[in-house]
Formats: sequence, structure tokens, C-alpha cells
Amino acid sequence: MSAYQQRVSALQEESQAAQAEQVAITSEFESYKVQVHNVLKQQKNKSVSQAETEGAKQEREHMEMLIDQLKIKLQESQNNLQINISELQTLQSEHDTLLERHNRMLQETVSKEAELREKLCSVQSENLMLKSEHAQTVSQLTSKNEVLRNSFQDQV
Repeated sequence: MSAYQQRVSALQEESQAAQAEQVAITSEFESYKVQVHNVLKQQKNKSVSQAETEGAKQEREHMEMLIDQLKIKLQESQNNLQINISELQTLQSEHDTLLERHNRMLQETVSKEAELREKLCSVQSENLMLKSEHAQTVSQLTSKNEVLRNSFQDQV
């Protein structure tokens, strides 16, 4: 159960890290998106007759490539997050099941212990009673033996 709790904690930390990474990637994506829009706006503002310069084309292609890469990273982060969430839910349900089982076994142990204590007390009291009866019987037999011995001696 302790190992499961540790694993649940580790997965929660991984999930939080993945969420933080997703937020960072999303903000980076939005930043690049804004840059691309600015570049495209600048391009549109230029006269249509002007041909795009080679540097602007390369920058735009570079920005588009970065956007594609960021989209892929974002999708991977979302997939990892979903996997971690489902694994966390599975582990939490296993943890709940084990905790239930542990509590049930604890209750059974307590009830068995009480039952065995009760049996022990009754056996101890019975043992004391039998010892007392045994002592009385030995005493009676000893006195009878003494009487019979005295009687036998008198007869002899």
C-alpha cells in the first residue's frame, strides 16, 4: 500500500510537470503565432507588386516549421497528460480497494482477538476450577488414605 501511495505521488508530480510543460509550450506556441501573424501582416502591408525577399520567405518558413513543431510537442504533452491521468485514476482505485480490504481485515482481526480473549478467559476460569477440584479430590483421597491406613494398622 505504501508503494502504491508513493507511485500515486510520483504520478501526480509527473502529471503536474506535464501540465506545466503543456502551459509553457502553449504560451510559446501563442508567442510564435503572434510573431507569425505580425510577419504576415507586415507582408500584406507591403505593396502587392513588391516581391517577397528571400529572407522574409525563409523567416516565414522557419516560423511555420516552429509552429508545426510546437503543435506536435503540444499534442504529445496532451497525450502524456491523458495517459498520466488515467494511470493515476487506476492507481487511486487500486489504492481505495486495498484500503477497503485493509480496513476489513483490521476489523476481522479485532473481532477475532476479542473472541479469542473471551475464550482465553473462560478456559482460564475453567482451569482454576479444575485445579481447585483436583486439590479437593487429592485432599479427600489423602485423608481417606490416612483413615484406611490407620484402620489397617489397627486391624493388623
